[in-house]
Amino acid sequence: MLLPKDHRVTELMVRETHENKAGHSGREHTLALICQEFWVPKGWRLIDWVLKGCLVCCRVTWKESLQRQADLPAGRVCMVRAPFTHTGVDFFGPFTTKQSRKWVKRWGCLFTCLNSRAIHLEILDGLDADSFLNAITRLSPRRSVPERIRSDYETNMIIADKELRAAALSWEMDDKVHNALLRKRIEWEFNPPHASHIGSVWE
Repeated sequence: MLLPKDHRVTELMVRETHENKAGHSGREHTLALICQEFWVPKGWRLIDWVLKGCLVCCRVTWKESLQRQADLPAGRVCMVRAPFTHTGVDFFGPFTTKQSRKWVKRWGCLFTCLNSRAIHLEILDGLDADSFLNAITRLSPRRSVPERIRSDYETNMIIADKELRAAALSWEMDDKVHNALLRKRIEWEFNPPHASHIGSVWE
């Protein structure tokens, strides 16, 4: 029996064959079952349209989407450099500690090597720029002088960046510390505001 390909009855028959007889199988098996009794000109197109709207088939044959990711920064994959050459920094706390007879607040400063994921902890007396500069000064002789520091866009870190740049310029003019490690400029890179997910390495 010849059936028209664009008729409602033909569509219902194809849908019933696909769901009940074929058991939500593919196009070829559904077309073979239909051709046992009927002939639909270019029936594979109608079957493809029915399969596209079948919820059961869509759930069974769905493909996992892959998110496009950019390449890692150069500081994350450079294995020949010393640890803490590229460093991420963040604060945590406060913690209440006892100093002599009074309780005081202290904060933690976390330095993370972006290459080896090693960490270095420092204790800060406060969240001002001076305390943060002291933490960097204590980090340098123990590990190495960082070439690039990445951090969140915070006020104390912006002030520390300006003071480090001014100090680096003054050290270049001074012959006493011309060959010292502290004269090396530290490149500071801030994450955009309200984008803490960029610093997932140290967050």
